[in-house]
This record gives sequence, C-alpha cells and structure tokens, in this order.
Amino acid sequence: MRNKIDFSPEQRLLLCCARLEVSSDVVSEIESLVHANLNWNQVIAYAAWHQITPMLYRTLSRFIPDHIPSAVKLVFELHIQRYSEQYRQQFHELLHIIERLESNGIPVISFKGPTLARLIYDDLSLRPFSDLDFLLHPSDVDRALRLLESLGYVAPSSRTGKQERYFRRYACQYKIGRHDGEVWIEPHWTLAQRVFAIDLDYQALWQRSIQISWEGTLIRTFAIHDQPLVLCVHGFREQWRRLKWICDIAELLRQNVCFDWSAIFREARLVGCERILRLGLTLANDLLDAPVPDHLVHSPDPQVAALVARIRSNLFQIDLPIHDIWTIDVFHLLGRERLRDKLSYALRTQLAPRLVFFERIPVPDSLFFCYYPIRWIHDYLLLPGWSIWKRAQHE
Repeated sequence: MRNKIDFSPEQRLLLCCARLEVSSDVVSEIESLVHANLNWNQVIAYAAWHQITPMLYRTLSRFIPDHIPSAVKLVFELHIQRYSEQYRQQFHELLHIIERLESNGIPVISFKGPTLARLIYDDLSLRPFSDLDFLLHPSDVDRALRLLESLGYVAPSSRTGKQERYFRRYACQYKIGRHDGEVWIEPHWTLAQRVFAIDLDYQALWQRSIQISWEGTLIRTFAIHDQPLVLCVHGFREQWRRLKWICDIAELLRQNVCFDWSAIFREARLVGCERILRLGLTLANDLLDAPVPDHLVHSPDPQVAALVARIRSNLFQIDLPIHDIWTIDVFHLLGRERLRDKLSYALRTQLAPRLVFFERIPVPDSLFFCYYPIRWIHDYLLLPGWSIWKRAQHE
C-alpha cells in the first residue's frame, strides 16, 4: 500500500478494487477508506473513465456490501446491467466475423475486447470494451474488407489510390461501424501507427499464436508469452491513460504462468521495445501489486522511473487533452531506448503528411507529393503565425 500514499482516498479505493483477487491487507485498506468521508460521485466518475466499474463493484460487493450507499449501488447495477448484454451481443458478432473470414481462408488474430476478457478474466462483463479488434495479414486486408462489407461493415472509400496506400502504410487499422451503428470493429494490420516506429516481428507473432475455445468456437489470439509485450505496446501508445489497461497486465501476471522473462525481454530488445515492456510491468507492480520479479521492476534505467512518475501524476486527471500523434511527445520519445527508434519517431511525426489533409485538401494522385510541403507550411508557418496573431489580439 506504500505506493498509493500520494493518491486521494477515492483514487486509492479504485486501485485497491481493480483486481480479481484481494489480499487481506488490501481488504483492510478498503474498509478503512469506505469509513472515511468518500466522495462517491468522484468514485463513480473515476471508475467510468477508467472503465473498471464492473471490477470495482465486484470487489466492493464481496467485502463491504453493507457500506455501499444505496444510490451508488443502484448506479453500479444499472451500469452493469446495461452493458453486460451489449458485451455478449458484440462477442457473438465477433464469432460471426471470425467464422466468416476464416472460412474464406483469411486468418484472424483476435485481441483486446472480448478475447482478452475470456483469456484473462474468464468473464465478459469484467473487462469493458467498445469495439472488436482483430489482426489481419496486410495481404488479406482487401479481401477481408469485401467480406466485411457483406456483413454490413463498409470502410471509407473517399481516398484516392495513393492516399489509400499511404493510409495503409502509416495507419494501423480501420475503424468501421456496422450499418446500424450498434457494433464497431477495428481490423488491424499492425499494432501501432507507423509514426511510433514500433516494428514488431509479426511473422513470429503469427507463428506463435494460439487458439482458445469459448462456447464451442475456436478463437485465435496471441500466445500467452507474447501478451505482455502486446499489452504494453498498446498501453504505451495510449500513455497508460486508463487503469483498465494496467489491470490487464496485472491480471495476466497473476495467472501463475511461468513466464520465460529472459525470452520475452530478448524479443522486446530485438524490436527496440524493452523500455516499453519494463514500463508496463513496473506500473502493474507499483499500482496494483502485480507479481513481477524484482530484477524486472528495480531497473537501473532512470527513464522508466521518470515515466512511471509522469503516469502516476496524470492517471486521475481525466480532463487532459488527447495528444496528437503527429507531433512529438516527450513521453513517446523517452519511452524508446534505441537512438534509431527515437530518430525515426521524431522524423515521422514531424515530417510525414497528416492523414486528415486527405479530406481537407484533396489533390490528384499526380500531385500527391504536395502533401509534404502542405504539412510543413501548415504546421511550421501558418499555425505559429495564427498563434502569434491570436495572442496579439488578447493583449
């Protein structure tokens, strides 16, 4: 509990409850916190933002059911009732999509969302999700899109040929809603946008992928020993803004899997993601008491400690603006240990055309090269000039 002393009582309560199994020490702290003058509205708001309402209510109802205010209990129950059926419907939709793609010779790796709920939590309702993520081979994307269109998912088609090729190179996914707006899917071909310069060994990830059974259907997902790095890459991209993502790491580590950490770190080191992996493991240990070997969290790398401190200070600032991935962020720069990855990240974020320009400034494919100077003029001449003019107007 020593790692939570700089959090408010409401924040500490979430950290204590965001786990499947609770030790006697943590139960004692929960009891102490609920006897304090808690701001339950703040607790509800934090839980909703971090998407851990089901986990929070599960823990509270197990250990202190008589100390939950009736109004708060009602809010929790209505929330869980509303979304539980939605999660089950989306899960069955995922099974339908996978079956359709696989039967047409298009292999799929499902990850996050309901697959992670099955793999780690063994309960759809405990791991909230808003869309269905799955990985495709890049060569299968076109065929997959045509099949998905027959299921009611139509990808945007307003880009020209060169714009679409550039999009596939720099983006990592489509976000496509079903025609009725009830389900959203995210077909991926990589796990991170190219600007992040995170180049994983996808051939090895596919070769090591496993199949898990749920309700009589086999679902392919990443191997257990690949999950720590996959989850840490996702959390790093998002700057670990939601506690849910740290819970995923912590619960994975609590499954008593005998991880071959030497092999896992060797793989991470080969793709320049050792610091990303160490950061995620350290957060899970620091905030949620996840069982991580001491030599992995007590690292001589000072940047990991600095990044952990930054995440802790921002974790409950739910009104922070979302960072634009097309500009350099110190967090993503310091999170890489290799100089070449830092340089790649800096150059790609600063020089590559933003995808939004394709919609705002359409040009024919013969003039596609113009998007590069357009971006530079917009970002480094017009925007600074506009900012200077706006400041002058207010003086």
